[in-house]
Amino acid sequence: MKKVLPIQEVAMPTNTIKVAISIPKKDFKLLEAIRKRMKISRSALIDRALHYWLTKKEEEEMVRQYIDGYKRHPETPEELKELAAMEKMQAETMEKEDWS
Repeated sequence: MKKVLPIQEVAMPTNTIKVAISIPKKDFKLLEAIRKRMKISRSALIDRALHYWLTKKEEEEMVRQYIDGYKRHPETPEELKELAAMEKMQAETMEKEDWS
């Protein structure tokens, strides 16, 4: 029968949860090198990486919703003509500018 070890109680802020994960050794070595260079703890590095990933996922979802909205309500032919005219005027204005 497998021996079950008691859960260690560690004093942590009330808004955090301790998580144990398994990752490939090569990834661990890379994370260690990064955290040592940044002079931060493993927890801080993983927290930053997770926050970055969650932010990117949220941005991807917003872009997907934006695209879906345009698919459901595309521009009318009249709106496209107005847009083309505005783009033409902008291009003509840019050509007149001195860029040197």
